[in-house]
Amino acid sequence: MINTFDLTEKVILVTGGYGHLGKAIVESFAYHNAKVYVLARDKEKFNKVFEYSELQNNINFMKCDIAKYDSFGKVFKKIFQIEKRIDVLVNNAYYLTGQSPEYMSDEDFNHGIDGTLNCVYRAIKAIIPYFKKNKAGKIINLASMYGIVSP
Repeated sequence: MINTFDLTEKVILVTGGYGHLGKAIVESFAYHNAKVYVLARDKEKFNKVFEYSELQNNINFMKCDIAKYDSFGKVFKKIFQIEKRIDVLVNNAYYLTGQSPEYMSDEDFNHGIDGTLNCVYRAIKAIIPYFKKNKAGKIINLASMYGIVSP
């Protein structure tokens, strides 16, 4: 792989960083010398996914539950205390229950809305004070191709 740009001294936070797409995102940022934090609930899963990564020195785990606003607040505060900056937030995580609208309950639908939209809002709201302290920051919101193409 060719190192096309340098992200040295950049601190990048990625929700859902140990799924298929998330792992590629995390490793790409780490390859380009960023310090990457995977925000997720399961450290064991994180360890398993990145166990053999040559980039593990640049990849860190931070426990975060995207369903809870205060979880973002605590995690962002802790990372900012450690790193003195946060440069990028990548909203990649989601959660939902059920698949087919024909069989999905209203509760499952609302749970899916929370897990695909509201969690992004919570993350953005919680990161804004840290970007203001930096006087800069970038937010990358990802969506699934399944919003356009049926699985």
